[in-house]
Amino acid sequence: SLEEEVSQEKTIDTTQVIFEGKNYYTIIDAPGHKEFLKNMLTGASYAHAGVLVVSAFEGVEEQTRRHLFLLHFLRISQIFICINKLDKLNYQKTSFEKMKKELTQILTSLDYHPGKIPFIPISALEGDNVYNKSRKISWYQGPTLIEALDENIKLEEENTSFLRFVVQDTYQIKKEKVVVGRVEAGTLREKDEVIFSPSGLKTRIKEIKVFRKKIKEANLGDSVGLILQEHGRIKRGEVCGLLDFPPLARTN
Repeated sequence: SLEEEVSQEKTIDTTQVIFEGKNYYTIIDAPGHKEFLKNMLTGASYAHAGVLVVSAFEGVEEQTRRHLFLLHFLRISQIFICINKLDKLNYQKTSFEKMKKELTQILTSLDYHPGKIPFIPISALEGDNVYNKSRKISWYQGPTLIEALDENIKLEEENTSFLRFVVQDTYQIKKEKVVVGRVEAGTLREKDEVIFSPSGLKTRIKEIKVFRKKIKEANLGDSVGLILQEHGRIKRGEVCGLLDFPPLARTN
């Protein structure tokens, strides 16, 4: 709840905010703390692109690495890096470059191409380089955050992605266990062989249902219930993909 978020000074659930540049955007503010990981995963799975906000004052933290890995896990290829709180460091270029170097190493380890990713020095508190260019960061000649989004985000016109079905919850209805979620990419078909991650459950789609009605397939954006041939301990936030094209996973 909002009261919990205020009292704990952290984001617990995902929040959506709509704003406008040359295009209309919906920002999904996702929690970074480990205990709310499933909420972050569910929120991020809706995204066409990821904006990672990192504090130059506090440095790269565990949750920074975790968010980048989850963007990679969800195959979100369009990423924008905002290096924030430069106002606390007198807008020093050296602080920005230090953070950029460290983040570049992490991105490279995840097979991203840092040279294609905008790194934007900002102060969210002061509004520097968020919507308007900052006079205080005159050493930076690149785009603001909004300009970078307008210039770089590309939306898929066709549903050609690998299947990604994100679990919202599981229910016991009569004698059947129903896995409820939404298709965020690709197409899900009856009899598909699938794998859930991170649980690792491999199974076959027995039935796909919408309001108790059986359908043969579910497409991008469809919210459906699944009856699986074999069940395991599937939890909210898990991602389902085809067995031949599974969601990326890694153990540290």
